[in-house]
Amino acid sequence: MLMRREYEQMAGGASAVLGGVFVFAALSHATDGFTDNVTRAQPSTILGLVAGIALLVAAFGLLTHRFWGWRVGIGAHIVALGVVLFGLISLASGYGDHVGRPNLALPGVLLVLLVLSFVALWRARPRNPLRRAQHEIAAKMY
Repeated sequence: MLMRREYEQMAGGASAVLGGVFVFAALSHATDGFTDNVTRAQPSTILGLVAGIALLVAAFGLLTHRFWGWRVGIGAHIVALGVVLFGLISLASGYGDHVGRPNLALPGVLLVLLVLSFVALWRARPRNPLRRAQHEIAAKMY
């Protein structure tokens, strides 16, 4: 399989940074949750940690050029996008003890960064040049 290395490195670096942000945000949310209501902080903390660890594993696979890196990266980005959408919907619906209007800037920025990282990862998708060559050879035969 042939992957575009520069996009793979870019997607791996972005996955590492986003994974670190998710883990840091989940851990800081867990400490805030203990002062307020623990049951409200648990789902977002667990989902944030799962998404962060998945992104960090994907970053390791992409940066070390493992054959499973792209597949894990796609799965990790889908999980992280789901977690961010869960956070956006829960904040917009008024879940939590917010004074005034909830701040949707952080989940919105994370959503944009995840989509950009997903596009870089999609551009690094594995290609099989032999299959393409076989199709071209078969097309020339007819």
